[in-house]
Amino acid sequence: MPASGRKTPADLRVLAAGYLLGILAVYALPRVLPWWTFLAAPLIALPLLYLPATWRHLFVALWLGAIAATMQADRRLAAQLPHSEEHQDIWLTGEIAELPERKGADWRFVFASADSPLRRLRVSWYRSDALLKAGQCWRLQLRLRSPHGLMNPGGFDYEAWLFREGIGATGYVRQAQTCAVTEARVLNFGQRRILELRQHIVDQVAARLPEHPMRGVVLGLTVGDDSAIDDTQWRILRRTGTTHLISISGLHITLAAGFVFFLMRWNWSLWPALCLRWPAQRIGALTAMLAAVFYSVLAGFSIPTQRSLLMLLVLMGALAASRQTAPSRLLTIALLAVLVLDPSAVLHPGFWLSFGAVAWMLYGLTARLRPPGRIQVWLQPQWLLALALVPPCLFWFGESSLIAPLANALMIPLFSLLIPWLLVAISLLGSAAGDWMLLTGADALNGLWQVFLWAAALPQAYWTWAPPGVAALVVAMIGLLLALAPRGVPARSLGCVLCVPLLFTTPALPSGSVELTVLDVGQGHAAVLRTRRHSLLFDAGPAPAGGLNTGEAVVLPYLRKIGVRQLDRLVLSHDHLDHSGGIEALRAGIPIVEETGTARGAACRAGDHWDWDGVRFEFLHPDAGAWSVNNESCVLRISTGEHAMLLTGDIEAEAESALLQDAAKLAVQVIVVPHHGSRTSSTPEFVAAVKPRYALVPAGWSNRWRFPKTQVVERWQAAGAQVEISGRSGALILRMSEQAGVEELIRWREQSRFFWRAG
Repeated sequence: MPASGRKTPADLRVLAAGYLLGILAVYALPRVLPWWTFLAAPLIALPLLYLPATWRHLFVALWLGAIAATMQADRRLAAQLPHSEEHQDIWLTGEIAELPERKGADWRFVFASADSPLRRLRVSWYRSDALLKAGQCWRLQLRLRSPHGLMNPGGFDYEAWLFREGIGATGYVRQAQTCAVTEARVLNFGQRRILELRQHIVDQVAARLPEHPMRGVVLGLTVGDDSAIDDTQWRILRRTGTTHLISISGLHITLAAGFVFFLMRWNWSLWPALCLRWPAQRIGALTAMLAAVFYSVLAGFSIPTQRSLLMLLVLMGALAASRQTAPSRLLTIALLAVLVLDPSAVLHPGFWLSFGAVAWMLYGLTARLRPPGRIQVWLQPQWLLALALVPPCLFWFGESSLIAPLANALMIPLFSLLIPWLLVAISLLGSAAGDWMLLTGADALNGLWQVFLWAAALPQAYWTWAPPGVAALVVAMIGLLLALAPRGVPARSLGCVLCVPLLFTTPALPSGSVELTVLDVGQGHAAVLRTRRHSLLFDAGPAPAGGLNTGEAVVLPYLRKIGVRQLDRLVLSHDHLDHSGGIEALRAGIPIVEETGTARGAACRAGDHWDWDGVRFEFLHPDAGAWSVNNESCVLRISTGEHAMLLTGDIEAEAESALLQDAAKLAVQVIVVPHHGSRTSSTPEFVAAVKPRYALVPAGWSNRWRFPKTQVVERWQAAGAQVEISGRSGALILRMSEQAGVEELIRWREQSRFFWRAG
């Protein structure tokens, strides 16, 4: 305590750090602790009374952060549909609470209802002729499912996204009736008006740019609606490190507010009498704050938008009050405000990338003795930011752009002109000037897009690598802090050494060992086989029209996760979309040395075999005879020493009967059950011949065909097999070695358990 007797004020940075740590502690748990457990925390912390005030403040902030995260988690988990109530049809009246997305003939939207404790639902409406708009009232008969997503190493955590968005169930429309908005009782007047305005802008832009290739980019820049940006465009943006130019964040909010600030300040200065009463700077700051709030709300109020808006509001508030505020204080206030409003923001990569990027820029550009030159003052922030984003981008996405500094140095000035231009065009839509400005801006974007295409095609434009673990990420970030510390800081050279763990990948298997991973791709099949120096993909996963392409969303991230830089062989068991849908995405995303069973490769034939690293691969089926599509599936046997496993595709009873002619080769320790566990496969004779230790079923959670069938599961269990279903357990991973045989099975859902994930 100071000599004056006054209490030391809490450092805002200490409070923000403690609050963040408290939230992270809750989100690291496999289950939410009861709220009453936090009542004991003050008693445990009694010894802190004898520590400096900083430690007391840190603990109080940590305690409050943990309480806030726990209360929010309890509310959201209570608003989720229980598994016991799935597959029931329920009528709900509500409103479309966000801009709906159209994919071909299908719609996908967030539906908010006051008739149900679920409140917010993620709804699909297949093959619908309805013209959906944000804010519309509908009475829908829905077939609901509890929040559940694919669970794979390196894959997108859909369940975390649903939890973060407060979505209590997913489902699809079976019947629908229109209703009056007054019947919904969900959105208030202000929310509805904002949604209707956003929808109006989307409709007006679509009407004026119906076939323009940049329509999706224009909507992303103006109202935050990126649903019309296709996968190819997103891929180009990722490879050039410029996705932040499209996702409304600090650049966009600052440009909009800055444009209004200088416009109002200049106009106000033309009236000296007014300036004497209300200074031009104050009026400019106040109008800029209003413009920033309006633009942020119009753009959907994402986490980067929240951070930018809050920092800007504090800055403009300081200008209006003629006070100076340190940039680090602005960032700290924004961090605290975002976390108080929504503790689940920590689950969003954008939270860490957004706040981390600003913090890194402050660290790298302030308190330096040598001022940068004219060129360096522009280029230095770009390479600093690109360097800082390499570890987190590898951690979350398995890739990082190497030309981001060049692309951003070129594009940011141009986008700084385009964004205000497009915002003015949007505000004038319907007039000749507004329509002309919109078309001109879209054409200018299309011209710039050719530069994006050129940059993305440069050799080594981006870097893909195995995503590092949390520990490697933290160590690498500490290393970057050291490496770029001001001159004179001890151990700067150690910083580069600390970045080396980023390069560590999954350890190689010993010779004679093979690892099988049956990926959770929903109702479909994709399995990865890895030996010491080789890798094979058996089937590419489904990619339904308008749905998730699991080749891109599941298989490629997993291959990057385990450090596979090329596939030595791709085997397609048969040409059904639930097995072959992801092939094109795989061809675009990773080099493939050899293909079997595809239009580009030879057919698989019984008797074909090869050896990799002491492991033998052999096709047992089909022969040259005539087979139905399912029965023509490739059957691959993998063996090392006396141990073997079997991948069977979608073979049915006819093919199983043919395989029984050489029953000795069917006796294996592991089998991927034929045809997802349907009744047309897994005949008693076939099961008795295989008699495995593990029977792995590639079947989607709660799928429409109810695979695997109960009698099929019971048949494998009666033969002594442990049956595991990918849709229930997530990715299934096991290793088989020549000496030890099959090692312990890993169920990925159990391996990475958090409280927001389905059990």
